Amino acid sequence: MLGFVRGQFGLVFLLLEIFSTIPIPDWVFYSPEMRTIWKDGNFLVTVYNDILSFKKELATDFLINIIPILYFSGIPWDEVMPTIGDNMEAAAQRIDEATRKLIGITHNNSELKKAVVQFIDGIEISIAGNIGYSICTKRYSSRFKSFNEDGALVIQL
Repeated sequence: MLGFVRGQFGLVFLLLEIFSTIPIPDWVFYSPEMRTIWKDGNFLVTVYNDILSFKKELATDFLINIIPILYFSGIPWDEVMPTIGDNMEAAAQRIDEATRKLIGITHNNSELKKAVVQFIDGIEISIAGNIGYSICTKRYSSRFKSFNEDGALVIQL
């Protein structure tokens, strides 16, 4: 299974796979639905990091980030963040749809369905935990972000 993680979808969820005691057969683990969950989950974690670290990278003149990549690929500056937001929303929707499909595919086997749900819950917890920690950490400096009255995060680019 580790070849799947290293080969195509990055390392964001590697520990979840390594320490998992949940037996998930290869036909589920390598399914198009699981690939979607891994790919889009990694995308969400990476893009949140890019958004939060943009000013820090800009200040150090060391940009390795989706924001300038999209801008230099031809997307107008004022459309970069809405484009990223749309892609993040689409990724979250694809994860939800893939999860529903996997649960549907495994519904006849209660143990397998339980294992799939637990594994996907672990991925979703990893995404939320990574994003939550990234927002709270000093790594991104509080001067780069603030919160609206409704609790929404504001990142002034």
